[in-house]
Amino acid sequence: ISSLELPNDQAGNSQDGLIQAVAATGVPTIVVLNAGGPVLMPWINSVAGVLDAWYPGEEDGNAIAALLFGDVNPSGHLPETFPLSMNDLPTAGNPAQYPGVTVPGDSVGPEVTYSEGLNVGYRWYDDTGKQVLFPFGYGLSYTTFKYSNYALTPGTSPGTANVSFTVTNTGSVAGATVAQVYVGSPANNYVDEPLHQLRAFQKTDVLQPGAHQDITLTLDSKSVSYWNTDSSSWQPENGCHPVWVGGSSRDIELQGSGLNGDMSLASDCAASLSTYVFSNGQQVPESPSGALLLLVPTSLAVGVAIVRRRRRGADTV
Repeated sequence: ISSLELPNDQAGNSQDGLIQAVAATGVPTIVVLNAGGPVLMPWINSVAGVLDAWYPGEEDGNAIAALLFGDVNPSGHLPETFPLSMNDLPTAGNPAQYPGVTVPGDSVGPEVTYSEGLNVGYRWYDDTGKQVLFPFGYGLSYTTFKYSNYALTPGTSPGTANVSFTVTNTGSVAGATVAQVYVGSPANNYVDEPLHQLRAFQKTDVLQPGAHQDITLTLDSKSVSYWNTDSSSWQPENGCHPVWVGGSSRDIELQGSGLNGDMSLASDCAASLSTYVFSNGQQVPESPSGALLLLVPTSLAVGVAIVRRRRRGADTV
């Protein structure tokens, strides 16, 4: 299906209704989406697969076929959050935020109030503890990966730190993934910084089954700073900033030493960690309810594809 809007059952031509009708025939159904942003998927538990191709261009047919038939192993990760419902959007029930309010006597047009503050995008969903369909940074492939050997060390340049870890292909086919490093806000967060933010990421090489890759990513002082509007400059926030590695904003695989506001290493950040991420990470749908696979991108925010998989033993659709 192709859509510029969120699928809407109230529309005269309901794409959601069409998908549900086709799935109701009992024939295994794969849905291919062409859309410029997240869509609602009320039918996701009724279909065998979902491929979100976004707008890949004239070669989309060949790319989609290669993914569906297993000639290419998806390895991308989502550049935005997919909500469970319209009511979960930060703009829901808030006309001042969307579509905006027209100020009397103002000819400019509706003015929008960004009431989420610094918690833009995935930061808002994670900060409010909203359950989502698929979180920011999420992605699957036809294989699995394990993260290990976390280490945080001073960088070679002043005011930097290096995050090192190992990614191992624990599945049965060759594949790649996008490893992500998130930095959290300190417990004494006085500027209302987001709970955690993506600060570095790297796509692995294509790893054969059992193979591993050692990765080192560098964090600079902006990773522990906020933008001071009074001085128009980056200002470090005092306190211990937790650092962790994972496969999405809600998939924490590794965590150890953190960073102080001066970029020195700290080992006592446990109390600062986002309790929502750790206590509710299991809410991310990774088995019967579906999951995402993304088209091979050169960076985290490049065109993606989604594939929902059902688990029958170790088999993947």
